[in-house]
Amino acid sequence: MGRYAVPPATRVQRFRQKAGNIAYTSGVTSKLPLPQSDYLTALDIISVQTITTTASSPVIAGYGAFGPLGLVQLSTNGQRKPFSANAYVADIYMRIRNHPYKSDLTSDPVTVSSTLPWVNHLRLPLTCDPANEKGAWYTGDNALVMTLSLGCSTAAIVFSTVNAATIQGSWDVYRETFNAPSPDNGGTWLDNISYYHEFLMQTTQVLKNGATQIVLPTDVDYERIVLIFYTGSDTDATFAPADALYTNVDLVINDKIHVFEVLAEAERRFVMDQIYNTVLPPGSCVIDMKEVMRSLRDILPTDVQNVSSLKLNIVSTSASNSVDVYTETVTDSPFAARWAQMAAANAGATKATATTPAATPAGAGGGGRR
Repeated sequence: MGRYAVPPATRVQRFRQKAGNIAYTSGVTSKLPLPQSDYLTALDIISVQTITTTASSPVIAGYGAFGPLGLVQLSTNGQRKPFSANAYVADIYMRIRNHPYKSDLTSDPVTVSSTLPWVNHLRLPLTCDPANEKGAWYTGDNALVMTLSLGCSTAAIVFSTVNAATIQGSWDVYRETFNAPSPDNGGTWLDNISYYHEFLMQTTQVLKNGATQIVLPTDVDYERIVLIFYTGSDTDATFAPADALYTNVDLVINDKIHVFEVLAEAERRFVMDQIYNTVLPPGSCVIDMKEVMRSLRDILPTDVQNVSSLKLNIVSTSASNSVDVYTETVTDSPFAARWAQMAAANAGATKATATTPAATPAGAGGGGRR
């Protein structure tokens, strides 16, 4: 009575452990294989990074403190990528998902003839929602290989004017895991790993002077669509995210049903400010199916038997503007099937054992099967 802890047979324990370190190497994508144990729910990427300047200060490009990380990617079997984005977008995503988180520790000081720390910490969530563990990965499965990749941008991308500045340091990687029974025991953790949660870029699109149509995947459940509007290129120091680069957006199913119809930029910015309790960086536009935090009320399913097409229509006033389209979706995990089969087999064996009549001891009278 009065104890929080659940019975020993059903207890789980959360752990946070350092999984390794990835050094900054200019222009190189470095990989870190993740430990094969327990249920993985998130990774923290903690910067241990410095910028060294000369007597002439560099000019920081559009990605800000997150410029040194051109790619943050978690990959697994079958070329699946549960998370793939540059660090600038990954930070915006965390502000959206975990609002009112505001990335307050982020820092990119630049002073002449100095060596100064830059802070560009990130979290990579693997679950569908911060309030539960649905979407966790059972990395105790030795057949499942998970790898974190960090792509390091050159100084010429980080700074629009380099002035001989250099980048040093690394990132420590920490993992959040739960120690719990394996999924073949059935129950909650088998259910958790049956969800495949994914956040990644779908396309980079140069906008027209007028309407541009972008086709999105179907047969998934949409949580959010994240749009980043900018001029220049998202691969170099000309990247310049900005507001007022589009007029409105429209999300339409089967060319008939307008789920979010002709949403003006001012309306989007006003709604985002209400939902997230913070002003997101310039150029950010979020079509959020989870405006009610941690609710499944407005999730957008696009089952193939009902949805033949899902399209974004974006109106811009210039052919010099571009947009990167990211989607956050959930679908059935292909990696849970064999664990579900094993759980069913275990449950069947347990049931058979429980219903088999006990044998009559030798010398006992009557009652035996003939």
